[in-house]
Amino acid sequence: MNFEKTNSNVKSSLLRGCIAPLALGTAFCLFGTENAGAIPITYRFSAIGSGNLDGKSFTGVVFSVTTMADTSAIVNSSPGVYRVSNFAASVFVTGIGSENFTIATETVLNKNTGRVGVSSISQGLAILFDIDPTFKTYSLGLQEPLTSPGGSVAFNNGTSFANANGNFSLTALSGIQFSAAYQNVDTSPENTTTFGLLAASLAALGGISKAMHRRIREL
Repeated sequence: MNFEKTNSNVKSSLLRGCIAPLALGTAFCLFGTENAGAIPITYRFSAIGSGNLDGKSFTGVVFSVTTMADTSAIVNSSPGVYRVSNFAASVFVTGIGSENFTIATETVLNKNTGRVGVSSISQGLAILFDIDPTFKTYSLGLQEPLTSPGGSVAFNNGTSFANANGNFSLTALSGIQFSAAYQNVDTSPENTTTFGLLAASLAALGGISKAMHRRIREL
């Protein structure tokens, strides 16, 4: 009997048994939940609208609502519904300027109905929502940032939402576009080492496999 060859086979089996769980475990720990990690993210809703900002009316102009949140704060409030409290929210209207909302806001995703938008927490009302089938598979936290092709809309006609110098309200809304972008991603040595471990583990696993073959509420 060739003991050297037998020992080699045993070592190979042990290696397969150890590396595969390591790779899968590492991947699960890093990416296993909707809100894995703590990454600042900016959500932006751009559209053409009419309404009022601080007593100044606007008609058929480009405007945007921008929110900022932390992916670690995303919660699954009910089946298919995810929300995150924003630490900042603002509105910009062409020809008038920008304002910061003073009300508490949240960014909400409803995968069941395919919509994402911004709501006033205290009022329990939508500021605006983008409705598109794209959002049925979108994730507030883990997927790559995306830009929707621009779907239908939902908003509360004439409802005022407080900002630093007055109120913002909409009376018409169309041509909405949604985008999400991660900000200030950690590239420290510690973080790089973590992702390096994941890459190495998955590479090892791959090698083994190859070898083995009314008023609109916030939603």
